[in-house]
Order: sequence, then C-alpha cells, then structure tokens
Amino acid sequence: MSAEPVLPPAAVAPVEEWTPQDWVLAKLGYLSRHRPLTVADLHGVDPSVGRLELLDGVLLVTPHADVDHTRRARRLANQLDGLVPPGCEALDGVNVFEPGTDRVCVIPDVAVIRTDRIVQVPGQGEGVFPDGLELIIEITSSNREVDLGVKKQRYESWGVPYLAVDRSTDPYSYLTFGDWPEWAGPLLPSGRD
Repeated sequence: MSAEPVLPPAAVAPVEEWTPQDWVLAKLGYLSRHRPLTVADLHGVDPSVGRLELLDGVLLVTPHADVDHTRRARRLANQLDGLVPPGCEALDGVNVFEPGTDRVCVIPDVAVIRTDRIVQVPGQGEGVFPDGLELIIEITSSNREVDLGVKKQRYESWGVPYLAVDRSTDPYSYLTFGDWPEWAGPLLPSGRD
C-alpha cells in the first residue's frame, strides 16, 4: 500500500475567502446556465455587489463607479436640471424596463424621464419603460464595450437619444446617437467641462 505524500505547509496555496459579491455572482451564474435570468432574480441583492442589469436574460455587471465617473454623471444631471422640458426630470440610477418581458432592466448613468411615465412593475420594481425616456447618458468605464455595444443597440432600437461619454480618450469624447433633442444642445462640445 502506498501513501500519498504529505506536502509541507509552504507548498499549499492559501484558500481565499469568498466575498458576498462572489456568492451572489456564483448563484446568478449558476442560474443563468440553466435558464435566462429575470428581474426578480436580482431582487434583494445587496447594492454592494454592484449594479446588476439584464439584457434579454443575460446578466451585465457594472463596476462600481470611480470618483471621476460619479462626478461627471452628477455634473451632467445638474446641467440637465435646467434644460429638461416641463414634466421631465434628470435622474441617475433609474430602472428602465422593457414592456412584455421580465428579462430586461438597464440602469443608465443618467436618464431624462417623463415623470408621468414612472411605473411600478409587479415583481420588477419602480422605473420607466422606453416610452418614458427622453434621453440616456452612459459614461464609460471598464465596461466600455457594453456601453457602446449592446446597450447602445438597445437604446437605438427604443428610439431614445443617447450620449456616451467615452473616457478612453483624452480629452473625453462625447458621442451622440439618435435624434438629439434641441433642448439638450448645451451638453455637447460647448457644454464640456
């Protein structure tokens, strides 16, 4: 009978503790391998996990914002406060649902919404449908490909004007998509900070 060699303690890799985020993402990853995720799957997730979004049942994990990202979003929302049409409001972190499905919930960095279009969707929460959106702004971070890829495509399919502040360039690039509303003109190049 042969015995397995006993390794000295220095040769054993340390075991890393899983964070709450690791556990949540592992659970959602497991679920997503068996079925498309729904907005209800995201309910009750601690905000410290990060911003979780869904596009067609596929999980998008947005990194926590850095100070520059947060500052830029706040400045743009503040600028918009004085520009938006009556009955509208500039908000950060609002849920946008797609009617007829529980598999879509995106959370733009800043959105101009029609306040009479705020909805409470059973099992999904409070937010707006695309017909309640006047403008969307995303500020890129490590998820640049998502903001300029699948999210841009979805916003275009909804017919919502979209501003992407691309932080991968110096100075930052302001990219507009869709029919840019006249009232939002001051956000563009002359309105850069």
